[in-house]
Amino acid sequence: MRAHVAQACQYLLLGLFLLLALLSLTGPLQDSPGEANLYALQANAFLQGRLDLPQHYHDTAVFRGRYYVPFPPFPALLVTPIVALVGLHSTNMVLVSLLLALATGWVFWRILQRLDVPRATAIWLLAAFFLGTSYWGSVHMSRGVWFTAHIVSAGALLLAIDETLGRRRGLLVGLYLGCAFLSRQLTALYLPMLAALLWWRSEQAPVRRRWVRLLSLLVGAGLCGGLYLWFNWARFGNALDTGYGYLRLGGMLQERVSRYGLFSPRYVWFNLYHLLVQGFDVSFNDPAQLSGWELNGFGTSLLVASPFLLLSLRARWSRLVLALAWLGTVGIIMPTLLYYNNGWWQINAQRFTMDFVPVVMVLTALAARDGLGPYWKGAIVWSLGLNALAWVVIPMLA
Repeated sequence: MRAHVAQACQYLLLGLFLLLALLSLTGPLQDSPGEANLYALQANAFLQGRLDLPQHYHDTAVFRGRYYVPFPPFPALLVTPIVALVGLHSTNMVLVSLLLALATGWVFWRILQRLDVPRATAIWLLAAFFLGTSYWGSVHMSRGVWFTAHIVSAGALLLAIDETLGRRRGLLVGLYLGCAFLSRQLTALYLPMLAALLWWRSEQAPVRRRWVRLLSLLVGAGLCGGLYLWFNWARFGNALDTGYGYLRLGGMLQERVSRYGLFSPRYVWFNLYHLLVQGFDVSFNDPAQLSGWELNGFGTSLLVASPFLLLSLRARWSRLVLALAWLGTVGIIMPTLLYYNNGWWQINAQRFTMDFVPVVMVLTALAARDGLGPYWKGAIVWSLGLNALAWVVIPMLA
């Protein structure tokens, strides 16, 4: 009886955090015109038969007198039918992101079922991923272009994993990974992991079928890679030119790039500190420094904001798949440490971690198949509490 009461109280607590997350979205949902999001603008340009935008917007690349969205095109392709249906202004990207979050939640739940994670543990992991990582903030801030990409990429990456664990159709796995790549490029580094997982999960199939699945994966991913190369060539005359070098920066970011370029070892210590060490930093900006609450725009470190992810280190699975999962994760982290910014602007998160957190959450689920102890549940509640503080409490005090 006591166990049932304790479990009911736990679910009630998680439900409260979900309610707070939904309440925190009321403002963004009411103020999200399509013109504020470069993907909606790019979709509108596609509908007009153009690759460039009619004027300069924040974070557009300026090349030979034209204005381009320098980010990969899949999120824009995804919302093109919506823009065609309701128009640019009425395309609410926060609502789109919320709907994608619900769909991604269903996919993640299926993955947890495929991994034989107990139902009670799966509920905790759902809350941990969507309410205890930068996912909450990504939906909240998806009025703008950066965070929309993270929402789309996370969903596509989890679809690739789900398909690999499920029906194992190699072409779909490759296309899903390609869609993640066409949202956030570094997710392509999980190709070896998915290939190994597809091969391992197909061990009961004839060898010929295993090779067909593997080659189909490469075809699907290759089609998306080829599309991106063409897209770059069509805009900038160089298949390997993404357009990031043509961004018009200002302030501290321009100072960095003018001195050291887009990538430099000079950025490593700053980025590493914010990835692993930076705490939940609040400043008080009124003259008496008693009110005017403001959170650090460089965000909170992964270990402070989402410490439960450390459980992923205890994952047990195929050694090759685990090794490639961690190699892919490290491969994503390394270039971001060399990048001129750590994801700025972000609240209680390091948004670039969204490129690998979906995979790390799967590893966390593998480690939690025997249940979550009180310390790990406490770590999840800590993460949910920090997000609630950042997105609900402090905005009311600011």
